[in-house]
Amino acid sequence: MKRDSADRPVLCSRDPGTAEKWDPPPYLRAIATRKILPNLTQLHAGDLLLFRSSTPSVVRNLICKWQASQEFDEFEASWHHAAIYLGIGFAVVEATGRGVRVNSLRDKLHQDILVRRHRFDGRQGKSILDAALAVWLGARYDFRKMLRMFLRGQYVGQWREEEKQKQNAVICSELFERSYALASRETLLDTKERIACPAYLCKTDKLQDVEVGWVCWD
Repeated sequence: MKRDSADRPVLCSRDPGTAEKWDPPPYLRAIATRKILPNLTQLHAGDLLLFRSSTPSVVRNLICKWQASQEFDEFEASWHHAAIYLGIGFAVVEATGRGVRVNSLRDKLHQDILVRRHRFDGRQGKSILDAALAVWLGARYDFRKMLRMFLRGQYVGQWREEEKQKQNAVICSELFERSYALASRETLLDTKERIACPAYLCKTDKLQDVEVGWVCWD
């Protein structure tokens, strides 16, 4: 485990440091594309995974620049994507341009990862995942919200709350925020006007960082 300059426990893809020896189950051996992986046994169903890339795309750059233009510091603004861990293997649920789907963490192991966790017990924590799958799986990605963020430079609550609830579309970080709200009956946001961007999920003290190490095998 490497400590970032912000003294946060980041899984650094470029410099994993010391990895523990591990004997992975046969199914992981079969589907793994490399012999060094995050220690998946330290992850819980419903954990938030934040991602950043050393070579971000144009869209990822726009997200990071927009976040930096808000009140977020350099570390917080560097995270451009969010997903929820399913609790088994490499499976995550996330909102991408294709909508809310179950995808593989394998495709993201070239990026840095920050793991954050709710402060609930195990049953409530799993209900975050249940809400994401039951309510949002198959929903559209909210391209309109992303465009408004970039064009206006800030998010100031363009829709009334009831209009937001009718809209069957989310961005990646909203998927976690809204699932958290359904599971806990409380919001992660400090004002109704705020958007739950990746930087906000990195910053909020309602979630706690989780140290996850690397494992390897012969």
